[in-house]
Amino acid sequence: MSPRVSLLDELRKGGYEASLIATFNAYLPFYEEVVLRRLVNAGVRHNVLLMDARQYSVSLQSHPPRLAGRDYTLASVAVPGAFHPKLIFLVGKQKGLLIVGSHNVTIAGFGFNRELTNVLHIRSARGETGTEFAGQLWSEIVQWISSSSQTIPQQIHEMVVRIREFAPWISTQSSDTDSEVRLLSGRAGAPSLWEQLRSLVNVPAKEAFLTGAFFDTELAFLSQVQYDLRPEQTVVAVDPNTVVMPPAPNSLSGVHFVRATNLGTDNQQDFAPGYLHAKGMFLRLQNGECVFVSGSANPSRPAWLANEKEGNTELMVARLGASAERVASELGFTEIPNLPPLLDSEWRSIAQNQLPHVGATTSRSNVGTAVVVDDEIQIDAVLAERLQNSTTLLLDANRQEIARGHGLTMKDEVYVAAFTREQLSQACFLRCVLDEQTTVNLLLHHARVIEEQARTGVQKQFKAALLSLQTDAPNIELLVECLDKIVFSDAALLSPPSSGSASPTQPTTSGEDSKPISLAIDLDEVGQRKSRGRLRHNSDLGYLLDTLIFHLRLQQDQSMSAVDRLGRSEEEQVGADDGESADQTHFSEFKQIQLLEICRTKVHTVVTRMVKRLRAYSEGKQTLDTVLFRLLGVLAVIRELRRCDGRTQWVPQGQTTVPSAERRYLLQEVMLSLFEGEVSLLHLESLGDELATSEDVARLKGLLLWLAWDCGLRFDPVRPFMETPEREAIRLDTNAMLLALVQSINADEQVTEEAQQSIGVFSSGSVEWIDAMRGVANLCDAAKRQALTLPTVEEAEPGIVAIHQSIRNWDLRLVAGARGKAISLINLSRVKPRIEYMPEHLLFTRIYTN
Repeated sequence: MSPRVSLLDELRKGGYEASLIATFNAYLPFYEEVVLRRLVNAGVRHNVLLMDARQYSVSLQSHPPRLAGRDYTLASVAVPGAFHPKLIFLVGKQKGLLIVGSHNVTIAGFGFNRELTNVLHIRSARGETGTEFAGQLWSEIVQWISSSSQTIPQQIHEMVVRIREFAPWISTQSSDTDSEVRLLSGRAGAPSLWEQLRSLVNVPAKEAFLTGAFFDTELAFLSQVQYDLRPEQTVVAVDPNTVVMPPAPNSLSGVHFVRATNLGTDNQQDFAPGYLHAKGMFLRLQNGECVFVSGSANPSRPAWLANEKEGNTELMVARLGASAERVASELGFTEIPNLPPLLDSEWRSIAQNQLPHVGATTSRSNVGTAVVVDDEIQIDAVLAERLQNSTTLLLDANRQEIARGHGLTMKDEVYVAAFTREQLSQACFLRCVLDEQTTVNLLLHHARVIEEQARTGVQKQFKAALLSLQTDAPNIELLVECLDKIVFSDAALLSPPSSGSASPTQPTTSGEDSKPISLAIDLDEVGQRKSRGRLRHNSDLGYLLDTLIFHLRLQQDQSMSAVDRLGRSEEEQVGADDGESADQTHFSEFKQIQLLEICRTKVHTVVTRMVKRLRAYSEGKQTLDTVLFRLLGVLAVIRELRRCDGRTQWVPQGQTTVPSAERRYLLQEVMLSLFEGEVSLLHLESLGDELATSEDVARLKGLLLWLAWDCGLRFDPVRPFMETPEREAIRLDTNAMLLALVQSINADEQVTEEAQQSIGVFSSGSVEWIDAMRGVANLCDAAKRQALTLPTVEEAEPGIVAIHQSIRNWDLRLVAGARGKAISLINLSRVKPRIEYMPEHLLFTRIYTN
């Protein structure tokens, strides 16, 4: 007999960052005080518990949670039958743990019952069966949540699907596999569990041995097994003291019922302690092959024979071949025929067993979930229907009243109850009372708190590194390490859209002083901004862009703001002498030089890596979309470092965190990589409108304008007196780069808005430079329409702009000079810096700035 497995011991092992547990029912105090505590102690900080909607209602009234909505996400899943899977899914960046079985999240399920559970450890190596298995499971989880959209608010939906972001190794590609381990998932509207199992069993069965705790009243499932598989021997092991099934089913010929004495134990006593809650079936086929299946499904019609309109949601694991026989033997299933048959007295005991009224509740009130966002509670319109005039009672974890409100108001298709942030910070429940009767009891989900806990490890490190830039101890190494993980790893690729879920990079709103969240969005800016699409990214890249690009501003934690530049607390500062000795001043200057040198070294590394990616794209070794968003992340961090110049104590006055040579080098490489060819920053149409018109691309173009300004580039079409050939070449190359940049604006105000906001942080004169670039862009648009007075070919001196007379979507180019009878034009390419056309194919114009 296999030894027992401790589920709690499995949770202790560590190396995971997020958990999702699914259960039919749950004793929430046990989950919070035992299971959740072990998860958190093992480093799992984002935790989700899914349970059946009816059982959720019972639990909220009989054993209400104290930590749900703050320390973990609790969601109810409503399905036509019962939401019945028993799942523990732990994920980390490098590994995963899947536990699929018969256990509910109760003290009995984790410790006293006789349960049957599959434990699968997954390593993140590509091609492993486990990653595909996890991918199939994840698809089912998404389906569970999507089908329960009416009972799960969108914010909770997002926290559930965020589990995926902690596990980049999950394979979303389905493939035919000959694995000996298969996942079976049953739900209404999908192939039934029995259909899925039958697809693995192509010949009649010789033997069928099974056990379970609940059978349907007509024994429909057992009849189906007999009809489809025609086994020579069918034996069912039950515990007569607890099993729920019809007594003395004589109508099923060939089916024998035995007493499950020591089944599910590692001892040999006649009557094993513990409620027999295990569910499993072993089949030996006529051709000698074996199948063993176990999990959440009882041998009943709702579990195994679901149809389009009804049936449970279940999870089972099927084992095939030698693995099936070995596991079944270890668990004692092959010995089921040798167990003692049921006695008449035991059949009488079975007749007295009653099926519990699962999910019944005596309360007349509705139970659900509401979402706390800033200073209001958002309630789904279906739950809050006819409650506009109700009295709202805000309750703490002990169901004690905190505050009382007056009615609900409609806002953005949801009903809202308003309270102060201080009141909401203590609240766990909201009770709506109408005509002196409780109508709705709601668990409160604190969206900002849960969202911050759901940050991945690298996101938390990135945030800490950004906050450190404003202190005397900037952690440049950590900042660049996070940038490397986020931007330059393969996981930084663009994520495909996910149906039924919002983008994880969608900016969220929060006030200046919300606790404990440390990111907030400027609501005034949101109202003024033109609405356009955001692209879905890897979670970490999305967080970086949200923080540095999409107008989210960091707020220092209290722990950081409570100390001074010498690391002293407020109490330690009282009466302290702030005078510094010469030695301390010297140490401070040395420290400044040291930190600045570290910063510049790390910046050089980042720029070098980005240039390699740009050149890889030029050589056809990388896709443009991947390069664009890596560049967006790099530019965002460089701009953040530049903002430290002259504003933080660790950067001496007159010094810079990002040397001008690095900035110019990066800009030049960008211009020589991304502005030529059929697919470039000037021609993104082939990548799709979603990307070409996205806010992400607009912000990238704006940052490139900022970088050009920061590098000191100016559009100068007038040749200075006595200009040397060397100086002329530099001026023309500069004009050519700016000419390409302004054409990328393409009348997009968001591009210039981003550039102006970026430049405005550094200089009050940003308006003049941006206006000049906008003016050049307008002239370029007019030139493409040939709406300007055009000079003759004879006047086509270096620096003038050329227009092709017949090529559509022609990018304006700068004339470099004449080469024989041809006109030489500047081409932003390392390989071919000049291209030539005969003058009769070209028109010319001059573009000046004010």
